[in-house]
Amino acid sequence: MNPVGLSYISLLPQKLFYTLLPVFFPTRRNVETFMNRMVFTPEEKPEGELWRQLADYIEISVKDFEFGGDYPTKLADAEIVRLKAETHLIVGENDALIPQHKTVKRARKLLPNLKSVDVLPNIGHGIELSSSAIEKLKAVLET
Repeated sequence: MNPVGLSYISLLPQKLFYTLLPVFFPTRRNVETFMNRMVFTPEEKPEGELWRQLADYIEISVKDFEFGGDYPTKLADAEIVRLKAETHLIVGENDALIPQHKTVKRARKLLPNLKSVDVLPNIGHGIELSSSAIEKLKAVLET
């Protein structure tokens, strides 16, 4: 899910704007704008306490956390073709941050043991919180 190693994040000006907005101007409003525009679709948007907790987490992260690690980067073709593990790709159709069509195309071209590709409708970048994505992942793990 959300395999940034297969595809770069979208650098379209509007998408880049909404991604960087809470980083440079970390207000609650900007965090929620980012979540609404870039992370969740209206159909899969968390409600109530979960929404508040996610917004709190992002807001605190961009205000107070000093990241010392490596940001996820796209893997080179030579690295991907060497992968031996059975792979199942699950992506959201409406992921505004990581374009699913580029991810799927690259996976089909390079992953030697790609067993399945599932593009879930009405799912955005917040796929790991989607009940349909979790059900799909359970099904993959049970086979």
